[in-house]
Amino acid sequence: MLIPEQLCLSSDNPSVKDFVSRITTGSNRTRYMEWESYSIIAFLAIERRKILNNKTSFWAPYIESLPSDKEFAQFHPAWADGKELEIFGRFFERWHNDNDYGFDGPGRVKNLWQKEAGFLRKGAKKLGVTGLTFEDFRWAVHIADTRSFMGNGHTLIPILDLANHADMQIVNAEFEVKERSFRLKRPIAKGHEITYSYDELDNTGLFLPYGFVDSRNARKLEQQIDKKRCDDFLADRLMSSKALASSSAPTVLANLQALVREACSPYTINETARTISSE
Repeated sequence: MLIPEQLCLSSDNPSVKDFVSRITTGSNRTRYMEWESYSIIAFLAIERRKILNNKTSFWAPYIESLPSDKEFAQFHPAWADGKELEIFGRFFERWHNDNDYGFDGPGRVKNLWQKEAGFLRKGAKKLGVTGLTFEDFRWAVHIADTRSFMGNGHTLIPILDLANHADMQIVNAEFEVKERSFRLKRPIAKGHEITYSYDELDNTGLFLPYGFVDSRNARKLEQQIDKKRCDDFLADRLMSSKALASSSAPTVLANLQALVREACSPYTINETARTISSE
């Protein structure tokens, strides 16, 4: 399946180029707007706000098909709050608090919004769009981060971005950048889904930007935890099934529990081996 180039959102799309030109008129932001995915993020945030303001947008069918804030809150750690943040903040303290740890870290997104809100709101008003919020910006950041195909910059491709991730060893398709299409590695039976690899990432690398872990992931966690911290985590009340049952975001907490257990598995496996050898 080949998606028409005019329906692919990238910095080269005529709609995005026109958007950048219009909101940067009279400012010194043109070069900054060309930085990586920033123009896409700004475009998505303002188009979403336009739609929420009941205005017509050519991109409405696509934007309305993307995950909403409510849907993101069910599985994505950047939307985690309350109980989940207790263990989340301790296990991923650097990602959660360090403004320099990746573009999609919560601290980085908030700080970037505080820096850019005035410029983006002025730009939105030039387009007749009012009421731009942090929620619009955060949503756009994570849409661009989780659904972009990497090649010549960040590109969002409708329909193709529905494909799920699988480990490199079991994927059945590869993404062809120039053709904007998938190339099947082998025949796929009717009713089976197309999968491709988002990247060769460990489960932390999958969870932080995408909000899921892969139980079949062959890559070991890069996150290192010493035995004392593991003992503390494994004894934590948030590791219990009771905490999971009462969680407002059970998918987020379940994935956090899985990551903690995976990170601590070397210690628990050694403990089990010692127990068996002593019997």
